[in-house]
Amino acid sequence: MIKNTLIWSLLALFFACNNPEEVAPGEKKVFIKFFGNTTLNEGFDASETEDGGFMALGTSRNGGTTTLEYFKTDAQGNTLWAKTIENAQGKALAKIESGFLILGERNIGSQRSLYLIKIDRQGEALQEYLYSPSGDAVTNDTFGQAILVNEEEPEPYALITGNMENGQGNLETLLIKLKLSDLTMEWARDYQLDERSYEPGRSLYEREDKNVVWCTSSTARSREGELSSYLSLYTVQPDSEAINNSLVGENSNIDYFGADLQQSDFGYAIIGTKIDPDGGNDNDMFFILSGLEGSVVPSTERTYGSSGTDEGQAIAATTDGGFILLGAFESTTEKGIGGKDFYLVKTNGIGDIEWESFLGGSGDEIGHSVQQTRDGGYLIFGTSTLQGVSSMCMVKTNAQGQLIND
Repeated sequence: MIKNTLIWSLLALFFACNNPEEVAPGEKKVFIKFFGNTTLNEGFDASETEDGGFMALGTSRNGGTTTLEYFKTDAQGNTLWAKTIENAQGKALAKIESGFLILGERNIGSQRSLYLIKIDRQGEALQEYLYSPSGDAVTNDTFGQAILVNEEEPEPYALITGNMENGQGNLETLLIKLKLSDLTMEWARDYQLDERSYEPGRSLYEREDKNVVWCTSSTARSREGELSSYLSLYTVQPDSEAINNSLVGENSNIDYFGADLQQSDFGYAIIGTKIDPDGGNDNDMFFILSGLEGSVVPSTERTYGSSGTDEGQAIAATTDGGFILLGAFESTTEKGIGGKDFYLVKTNGIGDIEWESFLGGSGDEIGHSVQQTRDGGYLIFGTSTLQGVSSMCMVKTNAQGQLIND
């Protein structure tokens, strides 16, 4: 990877100055690392691997060209190998027995197509899949969003969600089932709502009865260009219609944008962004629970943040039955480090805060992926921007969300 050494050294310095103990001698369980090939890079997904290292996925941009990048690091975040795919963008990773699946989109001429690639543990491509709509939608752009793998069945498979432009300026949600052995499609369905876009979140789940659950933002623009949105928790039968569509905010002047979904002891936990109804800047990260059947419980809603434009981005389960939430926090005079920070919130199983942590420098940090690692710490992956340069940023914290070696 080609690095802008000066800018990235400054980024590391801004982080490190807020956490002087991070540079203590010896093997570190915490770190900050920056990656990218150009001055415009975005980090989307990362996962801990069996050897204690990490696999990460992002996109770089150079002029009108986009490049999908994926790379493997050791336990301290040092790059072991890196691969690129030109004219493509990455969105999500999923572990499989032989390696990983990578989901995103690929540019074929002037068209964007949902793209899936299977790689081995050394990053070599094994198989590829491009989604091709049928009928009148054959020229519509499609792109991937989330992926789920089931390797326990006699015929292992992957389920993926994505979007398809419908030719009327709106987005339909795609749900596709593929055989894992050769990435051939078994079936595909699209879900739409008149005059609104359905934009799925970063995760989907398959229940024991094989019904599939995901959260989505149902968005629309007024004639004046104002964007409105409500949250939808969607449950569908395989290759069939929805059997439950639980809504939050559909009859309210408050806008809800769903970002991610996590299974819980109660059913599902959802994270996203709640928008100030008065058009101000007081936006918050929100959390809400649903039952096992997929119906949202309004009384479980929690909000986190400050008086600024805060966002909810990702959620993961923790070993104690709680959750780790990742957001983007706009710093204030009372809280934060500067600009937008990675906002890490540890909660119990019903969303009550146990602790919060702010990680960043004087620029803007936007996270897209979070998970608890085997040592009890947390892995954050996203984008850090300073002085017009954006890099993929990987942060490994201790169990309290701090950049301090325990």
